[in-house]
Amino acid sequence: MPESRISPPVRRLQPGMLLSQLREERGLTGPQVAEQTGVTPSALSRLECGKNSYVTPGDVRSLLDLYDANEDARWQSAGSRP
Repeated sequence: MPESRISPPVRRLQPGMLLSQLREERGLTGPQVAEQTGVTPSALSRLECGKNSYVTPGDVRSLLDLYDANEDARWQSAGSRP
């Protein structure tokens, strides 16, 4: 489905779902991520659930760095691609 045809609520969920998947693939728990990145467990939960209004781009960058995310995953977490 073209990006423009994805509903806004689904588009908000996609980056969080990706970050959750990356975290789980690395075998990390929320508290472990919080300890290593400084992102609070509640902020991580909000982000993974698509309620990311309080999460900063720096928080997302820290998570992607911890998860050793490749370039494609980084673009997906931003919600767009070049």
